[in-house]
Amino acid sequence: MLFNSYIFILAFLPITLCIYYFLKQENYKTYDLAWLVLASFVFFSWWNPNLTFLLAFSVLFNFAISRFVGNGRSRYWLVLGIVVNLSLLGYFKYANFFVSVVNDTSGTNWHLEEIILPIGLSFFTFQQIAYLVDVHFKVKRENSLVRYALFVTFFPQLIAGPIVHHADMMPQFGKYFRSRLILMNLAVGISIFSVGLAKKVLIADAIAPLVTPVFTAASLGTPISFFEAWSAVTLYPLQLYFDFSGYSDMALGIARMFGVVLPANFNSPYKATNIAEFWQRWHISLTRFLLDYVYEPIAARLTGRVIGCPRNSIRRFIVALAVPTFITFFLSGLWHGAGWTFIIFGFLHGGYVILFLAWRQLRGRQAPAQTLIGKLPGWLLTMTAVMVAFVFFRAESVASALVILGAICGSNGISLPVSFLPHAIRYADFLATFGIIFEGVSPNDLIGLTKMRLLGVLCLVPVCLAMPNTLQIFSRYTPALMARYGRPYINISAQASWLNLTWRPTRFWAVVTGICMAFAISHLSTVTEFIYFQF
Repeated sequence: MLFNSYIFILAFLPITLCIYYFLKQENYKTYDLAWLVLASFVFFSWWNPNLTFLLAFSVLFNFAISRFVGNGRSRYWLVLGIVVNLSLLGYFKYANFFVSVVNDTSGTNWHLEEIILPIGLSFFTFQQIAYLVDVHFKVKRENSLVRYALFVTFFPQLIAGPIVHHADMMPQFGKYFRSRLILMNLAVGISIFSVGLAKKVLIADAIAPLVTPVFTAASLGTPISFFEAWSAVTLYPLQLYFDFSGYSDMALGIARMFGVVLPANFNSPYKATNIAEFWQRWHISLTRFLLDYVYEPIAARLTGRVIGCPRNSIRRFIVALAVPTFITFFLSGLWHGAGWTFIIFGFLHGGYVILFLAWRQLRGRQAPAQTLIGKLPGWLLTMTAVMVAFVFFRAESVASALVILGAICGSNGISLPVSFLPHAIRYADFLATFGIIFEGVSPNDLIGLTKMRLLGVLCLVPVCLAMPNTLQIFSRYTPALMARYGRPYINISAQASWLNLTWRPTRFWAVVTGICMAFAISHLSTVTEFIYFQF
């Protein structure tokens, strides 16, 4: 079941909300939470009921293990819990990939039936590993199975991307809400949901037809023209952002309808002027998980080996910064998907961040540029690096990714519109030596890039760069958790005051919300891409 589906919007969500608030108002103890757990299991297993047993086993096993983690043999129980969780994830997500690697390297012909990855497996597996680790280090343990099950399975977070922390979520479950607060939660939640639905259905799904044919053609060995390649490379980051952030916004809105505030997951990542800032703004919950449970433990252990080395020494930089960063991004790439393309994606970003850290150490810490001209070089370099890495993220194979990267460099020549020829007739022969010809923008006609489509897409660039994001528009009403376990970690300094784009419970915003919702629902029947299967 998807957030952007008729069955969810018109049936599942209203029914779940009505029964939840009925049970809460009637004060049926923990029945309201138990109802959300049941609804979450239905949501998770809608497309395959057999997966109910997998989710139930994961919840019961980790809850039982957490009862033993914290005693005298805590470490052994912790290791057992981590091994079992990673084994489940490894089987469903990586078994086919590892078998193919073994076959390619050893010449064997092992065969494994295709294993379908359960949606959300990566999210709730990492979430429970973090919980076990924290309990091992004497963080308060949850004693209620219902509350713990809700923490793991709460359906708004299950497939939306936030890897939530129990210290942030547990206190929110079971709160009593007065009628006025319920209405405000519904108003804020429906509005955020409408924004996210519009981003996903009206923008991301509209960009997909301009991107998918190019990557499909590259995987089939079809020659890609210069402009086709560039259109796909520049548009896919927009599609991915509006798709992923739209789904995260929908999750924020749905959770808020139930009186729960989820962590923020995006904060205008394409406004970043360096690669480190990009990862502070992109998939924030995953970045924080990797920092807390991968990077910092590795860095702390390796730093102990270079105590006594000069602070700016190359050995200290490599051991204490470069190695932990590289390992973290390698695991990040592998987490995103089972394939060499995702591993290369992680390697590229790891290399980007290491180069940035080295550059910053050589230059010393300087005040960031404040003017637009001063920020432009860093922004252009960052976006170029991000777009190159996203080619591997999207491509079906390394070979098809190289085909597209070659095309953007002009490996198949550069085809310009015939209308340009009269203005460059003198230089036509000279340009032809460099592969620049005048036969049309897109001779393969993979995407049908018309002037109107191009104009519409170009309008998205200022939306990403200048318009306020969801967190800023709803900043007055806490749209997401801005702190991690009580510590601030998201800075929204620029409020959305210009053009009065700050949401308030007014008739104007009710109309805007209604229009977004109506247009989005009217387009639900169009073809949509669901990118979360790989996660």
